[in-house]
Amino acid sequence: MKVNILIPNLTRSAPIINAIEIANAISNKYDVHIFSLSKSTNHLVFKKININIKVTKIGIPLFFSKIIYLNNILFKQGGRKNNITFSFTIQPDITLSYVKKNSIVISSIRGNLKTNYKYSFGFFSSLVRRLHFHHLSKFDKILCISEDMYFKLKLDFKNLLFIGNFIDEIYYENFRSTNSKKSDKIIFLFLGRFVKLKNIEQIIKIAIKLKSKKNKISFYLVGDGPLKIRIKNLITNHKLEDIVLIFNETNEIHKFINQSDYLILPSLSEGVSRSILESLFFGTPIISNNTDSSNELIEHNKNGFIYDSEDSFLKIIENIISKKNFILKKNYSLIPEKFKYDTNVKKYLDLISSYNNKI
Repeated sequence: MKVNILIPNLTRSAPIINAIEIANAISNKYDVHIFSLSKSTNHLVFKKININIKVTKIGIPLFFSKIIYLNNILFKQGGRKNNITFSFTIQPDITLSYVKKNSIVISSIRGNLKTNYKYSFGFFSSLVRRLHFHHLSKFDKILCISEDMYFKLKLDFKNLLFIGNFIDEIYYENFRSTNSKKSDKIIFLFLGRFVKLKNIEQIIKIAIKLKSKKNKISFYLVGDGPLKIRIKNLITNHKLEDIVLIFNETNEIHKFINQSDYLILPSLSEGVSRSILESLFFGTPIISNNTDSSNELIEHNKNGFIYDSEDSFLKIIENIISKKNFILKKNYSLIPEKFKYDTNVKKYLDLISSYNNKI
């Protein structure tokens, strides 16, 4: 059985990194082939791929030409009896739905589709949703990376399976540090894209209200995106340079996590946040908006705090500053069992084996 991974490109984004980590995890047992629809490549992302994995950048401009190309390769690899292909994000999902005669096809849903469509496609979100769901209905299996996602989709699809999102804990263990804090301040870290869905402006509003505490706290915002200039302007206009610091996107996020006391995630929607998993792995507690799967990752007052409004977000920060209620950073992983690496790699291997045994 050959295992194929279909992704839109090889640029740095959470779905792409997750797809590569899944490919790496199963490549010790199966022959894995990554297909990228585009030739766009971040060389640091490309370097994450195990050397025993074959990579093909399709890069053909016409949609149906890509389908013909992919069908030809899968046919040469043995057709449906010898291929199982996982797709990540909407474009690969639609593409893969046309190659079912040459492969078992499985989609990995990475987020709250309804909300994501709303912020990504605006007026056309309903149309895009119907289009995507129509193509997903052709799949052999649809994977949900959280139980929340599973229950939201089970009315639309019967072929669902929950396999939790995970990070490569073996890789990250190399960067665990118990003595890397360089500041006496309490550091609140944001990791992610500067886009509307991430709701970063809420952090700015909190920083404005806590400006007088600039000697006690700092907000580190790490990432890139279309709203980065707007966020920088808000920081300048409100004279927040002493309390809010912006850093460029980096592959060495462990350095920021190790220096931070809390990760903050004000997102309006999340699947299973990669930044939460990374931070929990390094023992860093979370402050998260109450959305989607946050309750599956965070146990309130144990490995983090969950808030329902801007006022409750502010109160959590104030209680931490005054030491009325706080959680100390740990030197061990805080990731719940159902999102651990070993747990979910086994589920992927069992899934592939189940189809292998049917042939």
